[in-house]
Amino acid sequence: SIELKGLSYQYESSDSFALRNINFKFEKGKKYALVGQSGAGKSTLLDLILGFSSPSHGSIYIDGSSIDELALESYRALFGLVTQEAILFNDTIENNLSFGITDKAKSDRALTIGNALEFAQKIYQQPIGERGGKLSGGEKQRLTISRVAYRNPEIVLMDEATSALDSQNESEVQAALDELLKNKTSIIIAHRLSTVKNSDCIVLMDKGEIKNFGTHDQLYASDDLYRKMVDLQKSCLRYVFVYATSFFSQNIVNNLRKKVFSHLMRLHVQYYDETPVGRLTTRTINDVETINEVYSDNFFTIVSDILTIIFVLGFMLYTDVTLTLISLVTLPFLYIATYIFKEKVKVVNEKLRDKIGELNAFVQEHLMGFKIVKAFAAEEKEENKFKQINNGFTALNIKSIWYYSWFFPVLETLIAISIGLVVSYVAVHSFETKDLSAGVITSFLLYLNLLFRPMRFIADKFNSIQMGFVASKRVFELLDTPSLEENTGKLKDLKLNGDISFEKVEFSYVKDVEILKKISFHIEAGQSLAIVGATGSGKTSIINILNRFYPFQSGTISIDKRNILDYDLDFLRSQIAMVLQDVYLFSGSIIDNIIIENSSATKEDIIDMAKQLEIHEFFMKLPGNYDFEIKERGNSLSHGQKQIISLFRAIAKKPSILILDEATSSIDSNTEYYIQKLIAQSIKNKTSIVIAHRLSTIMQADKILVLDQGVIVGEGTHDSLLKTNSHYQKYFETIETQNEVSKRCFKP
Repeated sequence: SIELKGLSYQYESSDSFALRNINFKFEKGKKYALVGQSGAGKSTLLDLILGFSSPSHGSIYIDGSSIDELALESYRALFGLVTQEAILFNDTIENNLSFGITDKAKSDRALTIGNALEFAQKIYQQPIGERGGKLSGGEKQRLTISRVAYRNPEIVLMDEATSALDSQNESEVQAALDELLKNKTSIIIAHRLSTVKNSDCIVLMDKGEIKNFGTHDQLYASDDLYRKMVDLQKSCLRYVFVYATSFFSQNIVNNLRKKVFSHLMRLHVQYYDETPVGRLTTRTINDVETINEVYSDNFFTIVSDILTIIFVLGFMLYTDVTLTLISLVTLPFLYIATYIFKEKVKVVNEKLRDKIGELNAFVQEHLMGFKIVKAFAAEEKEENKFKQINNGFTALNIKSIWYYSWFFPVLETLIAISIGLVVSYVAVHSFETKDLSAGVITSFLLYLNLLFRPMRFIADKFNSIQMGFVASKRVFELLDTPSLEENTGKLKDLKLNGDISFEKVEFSYVKDVEILKKISFHIEAGQSLAIVGATGSGKTSIINILNRFYPFQSGTISIDKRNILDYDLDFLRSQIAMVLQDVYLFSGSIIDNIIIENSSATKEDIIDMAKQLEIHEFFMKLPGNYDFEIKERGNSLSHGQKQIISLFRAIAKKPSILILDEATSSIDSNTEYYIQKLIAQSIKNKTSIVIAHRLSTIMQADKILVLDQGVIVGEGTHDSLLKTNSHYQKYFETIETQNEVSKRCFKP
């Protein structure tokens, strides 16, 4: 036994006492736990017991003898110490256990107790590194516990001995320690109160004093400080549970969001023609976030409540079957009311999600086109349109609230009827037979309250749950949308020359409305083709089906004598670069926008290429040069600047086929000259297709294709077509007339 009499201690550097007048006796063979806030004096008390420091006042007695009268070395031999920080030496495991005294059988027994035998046998005679650096934290802690077991002391002191172990090792080591500590005095400093509930005596310390002591149940019932400490740790466990469930739900939602975006990137172009981008944004962000709220905020709580209902029903049936059946009389009516409510709210919530998508689409469209709205002074008109959509959204919300306003009174009424029926039955039955005890009645009413409490919570969260189901349905409908982009081709990693052939190709965006009608033409590798024709003649459609943005209905399209359907889709598109009239640049630096087409290229590669194409100076004139930050949709640049970057992005891709879709139609003549020079350099020995309205662009082509209402009505060079083709002659005259008008309009 260890007895403390009037023990006080003051550090030399401190004006206050770390321990004050401690009087306590640790009985032999019992398990004690020291608990308290940080700075309460727990570790200081252990240091004094071990003789690391001398008390300022008072004495320590062991088995009735003052430790001052004992030889310090023989006194400390009575103790085994496990600290929170595992301290080991750069020596073998054997020497760390025994400090040089070899006893293999004893070592194995100690390692078995510490749950360290399996890993220790493999490295038993090897140095474990400075401070045990070659071992994991759990392995080090198990060795320190084994070291105590090897010594087999009469008194064991521990400072949260299992803190570095995982849950499996902790439970195994704790069981071994319980066996080891039988008939031994043990004093444990505990930070996790759950580990010391079974101690024979818990000593509560605060500000250097022993405030109270007793078993866990005694202290929890009588001591406010201890109760607060226990409740605080329960709150911490609750925090860990909430964090774990949130982490779990966030991972689910994160994967779902990535899957949705990946699927959107694989959907057919035609899908985007028919679906507003704002609605897709709603599904990707709003709907997925709604699912997240259900998982992170409600899912596990609802599962817990359902389990509570099941267990409580079990207890109610065990307590009294008759009373349970009476209390459930209203259950069919509750089911009917809930079903009606669920169906009504489901319809409203589906309309709400659609309306949110409509709102998002409207706002996104009008923010992108705000200049047009302002230019036409249409702000008030568009605001009225927005008000109509927003009012519809508000009306649906009010309708949802109205359903809730009648459902909860119905729910509470049915609950009150259930309780009333039970109380009435008890009153009548007890009066007649008197076989229901007060304890049974009280227990049953408590169970009934526990049964209805989670029902109220689930009902309260019903809207969130229902919105989550609706959002899930919309998201999975999107994920189930087939991409329609059949990628059955296997050919890839080839060097394409760019020989293109169309043979009797038919195509339509909408059934029975033909856009291209059995068109056939051929472009030799390295040739340039200009496609001309009136708006709607099918020029852009040729490019769309060559890129396989849309499936064509019949005919054959070949590149290098192979059907384009035989090529891997990603490989095919990697060999084709496009420059569109409506340039799209992403937010980020110029380099980021260029490398998107050639992920293997470095900044130095891009700069070298720009110098070769003689546009390096263009980039150097921009603030930040190649690192110039482009705003959303490239709004920080002029149209000509955006067109140059877009063209350079296509060239940097080093494609086999270059497509220019009216790439110079909306820029001034000076910029066009600059771009034409860039185009001329980039299409050398490269197959190119140009859709253009300017003569300067058309006349440079090796071959010109004349389209009229989806039919090829002329094919040849500029000179030959001008002599023989009436369609091209009219087209040429129209362009010349437009040029003359432009010259007169802008003549100084």
